[in-house]
Amino acid sequence: MKDKIRSNIIVAALLIFALALQIIVPASGATASTDESGNPDPNFHIYIAFGQSNMEGHAPAEEQDMTVDENYLMMQTAEGMKTADGKKKKVGKWYPAVPKLANSNTVGIGVCDYFGRRMLEIKQETNPDAKVGVIVVAVAGASIKAFDKDQYGSYLAGEAEWMRSIAKQYGSNPYQRIIDMAKLAQKDGVIKGIIMHQGETDAASSYWTDEVKKIYGDMVTDLGLSDNIPLLAGECLQRLQGQNNNINKLPELNSNFHVVSSEGFSGESDGLHFTAADYREYGARYAELMAKVEPQYTFREPVYEWSADNTSVTAKRVCNELPFYVEEETVSVTKEVKDEMTEPDPIIPSHIVRITVYTSDDFKNPAFTRQTKIEKIDIISDPTESPKPDKGDSSDVQEEKPTETPTIMPTSTPSAEPTEVPNQDNKPATPTQVPTPPKENTGNNPIEGNVNNASDISKTDTGTQMAAQPTDENKSQTVDSVTVMILKLNGVKCIAGSKKITGKVSVSKAEVKIKVGSKAYKKAVVKGKKFTLRLGYKLRKNTKVTIKATKKGYKGIVKKYKVKQI
Repeated sequence: MKDKIRSNIIVAALLIFALALQIIVPASGATASTDESGNPDPNFHIYIAFGQSNMEGHAPAEEQDMTVDENYLMMQTAEGMKTADGKKKKVGKWYPAVPKLANSNTVGIGVCDYFGRRMLEIKQETNPDAKVGVIVVAVAGASIKAFDKDQYGSYLAGEAEWMRSIAKQYGSNPYQRIIDMAKLAQKDGVIKGIIMHQGETDAASSYWTDEVKKIYGDMVTDLGLSDNIPLLAGECLQRLQGQNNNINKLPELNSNFHVVSSEGFSGESDGLHFTAADYREYGARYAELMAKVEPQYTFREPVYEWSADNTSVTAKRVCNELPFYVEEETVSVTKEVKDEMTEPDPIIPSHIVRITVYTSDDFKNPAFTRQTKIEKIDIISDPTESPKPDKGDSSDVQEEKPTETPTIMPTSTPSAEPTEVPNQDNKPATPTQVPTPPKENTGNNPIEGNVNNASDISKTDTGTQMAAQPTDENKSQTVDSVTVMILKLNGVKCIAGSKKITGKVSVSKAEVKIKVGSKAYKKAVVKGKKFTLRLGYKLRKNTKVTIKATKKGYKGIVKKYKVKQI
């Protein structure tokens, strides 16, 4: 009896645990990311697709059609559909774009399947972060009127029950389902174009071209799209010349209308549908034309920012259409130092000029150009000074180090040449002058000889002057007689499940930028030495986090972390 009671308790506990998992774990479905501010992903390009059975998918899918790239997604538009493993799909959610893309009447693959695949291939040739999503609403055998928001009801009421049952999967209003799904999709990405394959039923009719124009105009208005969104219409099989004649008139109505040729396709024996091989090629034709005509992002002129220690350059440019979209790339810098003797001058005696040339690496983004910065330091030496023997060895001679007067002359163009800088106080240098030795730094004054010394340096690229103040918390590093203060990061916390990243910088009021995974850098909020970046999503275990801290007068730091599970 006790064993039976114990067994019942265990079963009940397992049922409760299973129920809890259903509540906690969301239904499976692909996710489309937004950034921390909730903005749509500018690299997620979305396309609306509508039409009849050739858009629905009329050819049986083969093994080669059942594998898709993880960055090719479809939004579930029809009700009652299931995943390959039998789970119910949710309308308005993203899933891998594995056939069937439209509804339960879909046989296998259609025009849209390989449109999306080829579209992704084209985009990832130049943008590895690109993703493609499709919104497919198609009703086999339907007139163009089924997609007119003012005529769909009266039209469907007069059609056969089998057609109404397909439309019922879209709430019996195909046009409104397109709009509802597209509005959800606009939260995740950017609508770049519309494709259609409809016309076997009534493209030969006189009203057809005007209907297409009206439907396009309604979509652009209802979705708030720009006035340059393209619509691509595909020809029917070549034997349907009456339909194709009207389809080819569309570009005359609107410069955004384009026609995809069906030349060379054999089609099925019914004279209406394409073969699986046709669909694969036809979809690619749609994609290659869309890539040529879809609107491209335009950007403001790039801005370049050098790190405080001249070891890296960051290029940025802001998108005109999506101001929240900023392309950003950071590259390393190489340094070349050479000394040159100047020609004698009545004002300044012959002396050595130390020229330091900083050159950035090439940027991957072709919109960004290689940057160059040049620093010149005049080294004034005393021509009458006799060499002094080193106390340690009378055979060796060690010259006293002259006082250096640095002048930085940066330029942002590779072709810029170093220029001579006259003596700023216009006083002649006396040959018998003895160089002033560096004063001992007490911690209260700018470090003598530091290229960041505010009294000695003019930076023409920023128009600002700065002095490096040492603190007990920062290590110093001397390179080429230049003392640089180094920033440090402490107490960084990036924990799985958390929606924020926190930590401390070794000095107050530093600038901290944080990059999560492949997302763009975001500026953290800094209060004193503490920084916080709040996210619009939860951190995932093992995600890479890159933190970059900079401050004028200090050597910046870039450190990488991994999100940990606690």
